[in-house]
Amino acid sequence: MLGGLGSVVAALVFLDPGTTYGPAETVRHGLFQVVSIVTTTGYATVDFDLWSPAAKHVLFVGMFLGGMAGSTTCSIKLVRWLVVIKAFRRDLFTAVHPEAVRPVRLSGQAVDEKTVRDVYAYTLISLLVFFAATVFVVADAARVGADVGEFEAMGAAASTFLNIGPAFGAAGPFGSYASFPASTRVVMTGLMWVGRLEVLPVAVLLTPAFWR
Repeated sequence: MLGGLGSVVAALVFLDPGTTYGPAETVRHGLFQVVSIVTTTGYATVDFDLWSPAAKHVLFVGMFLGGMAGSTTCSIKLVRWLVVIKAFRRDLFTAVHPEAVRPVRLSGQAVDEKTVRDVYAYTLISLLVFFAATVFVVADAARVGADVGEFEAMGAAASTFLNIGPAFGAAGPFGSYASFPASTRVVMTGLMWVGRLEVLPVAVLLTPAFWR
């Protein structure tokens, strides 16, 4: 998966007339930035904000992947996406064959339905938080007259909530979040906290039943 995404990014960068890397350097930069973003380590060897929009959009998609189960990476994590994909395929199959019993399996072991529902819920809530954060970043920037584009807002929201590190635009790898309004930075700080602890534990912590 990392090799595939890295190859796509490297190809897009190589085909971009605005970049002047050699073939070997292009592959190295493309693969490194994909690995850095997917594993949420936050490193950068070049200013990828100068790459083509297509390459940056592939990196943006990589922000939502994360590592495997048990890793210390942030983001949604690949194992959850695997469960979502397999559960969706199972739902399509059982829609055609209502009498079929087809559990979701990982490494040959059946995943219980409660876990599948929890994964669905976590993924959906994470995406909703991301969309809400993007809307807030755009609206708050417009409130103070700051020049924040939609893709820049999406990158900043995803990067802070999923604990990626660098994003795009002013928050690119050679920039900072200082240009965002103070109120936006406060919300981004909260997003980083929620993303690091994960959404469901924080949601449980904020419920009145937890404290009774």
